[in-house]
Amino acid sequence: MNSKIYAVFGILVIVACLLPALAVGGSAVVRGKPSGGGSTGGIGTAGPASKAGADGIVKKYALSVGVSDYIDPSIGDLSYCDEDANDWKSYLQGKGYTVNLLIDSQAKETAVESALFNIIAAADADDIIVFATSGHGTTASRKQVLLYADVYGSGNDGDGFVAGIVPDLELKNWFAKCTSKVFIFVDHCNSGGLNEAMHANMYMTTTCGATGYGYDVPQYSNGAWTYHYLHLALQQQGILNAEAAFTYAAGIYPYGGKDMAMQFDQFTGSFVF
Repeated sequence: MNSKIYAVFGILVIVACLLPALAVGGSAVVRGKPSGGGSTGGIGTAGPASKAGADGIVKKYALSVGVSDYIDPSIGDLSYCDEDANDWKSYLQGKGYTVNLLIDSQAKETAVESALFNIIAAADADDIIVFATSGHGTTASRKQVLLYADVYGSGNDGDGFVAGIVPDLELKNWFAKCTSKVFIFVDHCNSGGLNEAMHANMYMTTTCGATGYGYDVPQYSNGAWTYHYLHLALQQQGILNAEAAFTYAAGIYPYGGKDMAMQFDQFTGSFVF
């Protein structure tokens, strides 16, 4: 089945990256940073294969990641990405997931990769995996990238960028041999360009398009998209599937243009938490 791509239409918000954003309450902060390290076209470490077949038992695994405090002092810190990660952990544990939580300095690229690989290797085709991630994001060498706690921390780690930077093709490579049902939630700037990671039985929602921004909002004590999707749609409304939650949250999301929330859906039917 071909990937279905959706966006919520709204009012265009024009904002310079790294400056205070025009947002709810006028006090939101953009979740984007310029990245160093040119791309050499690598895709990093290949992800493991899931267990063969299916055992008839649905097990639920999750990795919840949030980086508000970056190790390198040249990276501006955020305020609510750790809250995003903790809130996802609480919600998913209530739904029966075994959740691994990585926040701030715990969330180095190698730690995120290792935790995710352990989950993929433990799961089989019956199982469900959730990967929720919040932090800075940007575009570098025409690739959309996620920035983890150790960004700029060391030399090239095989993906064409310095450690701490995860480009779109590396994310794809992580899940390449995963046969489980996968939900990915991304509250980073420029995250709409990560849709190259999509494969069968995967659903992804991002806070913005490929060149858009996500926002830290004091009024919510969360990222804007985390608040609307997790707190308002899933928790307050009690919606149980990813697509319906997107429709509700996107309909009230206060950002538009490049900052429109996106979903990428390779499911036949719906992803149910």
